[in-house]
Amino acid sequence: MDMLYTSAFWVALAQIMVVNIMLSGDNAVVIALASRSLPPKQQKMAILFGSGAAILLRIVLTFLRSCSWNYRI
Repeated sequence: MDMLYTSAFWVALAQIMVVNIMLSGDNAVVIALASRSLPPKQQKMAILFGSGAAILLRIVLTFLRSCSWNYRI
């Protein structure tokens, strides 16, 4: 709990948030470009599934990365 009072923690948290915002914007652009030629109903489904897959992948990859910190490569 003491780590909440260090500046290093808050700088690292801010960096993670900035990267997350940038990746979210990039995902939105890619999904929009990929679904722009679809009919409106399929467009909504593509956006929904694309966004869901992007969020799921980010969670899974973050988890895998946090687990890998315990191992030396």
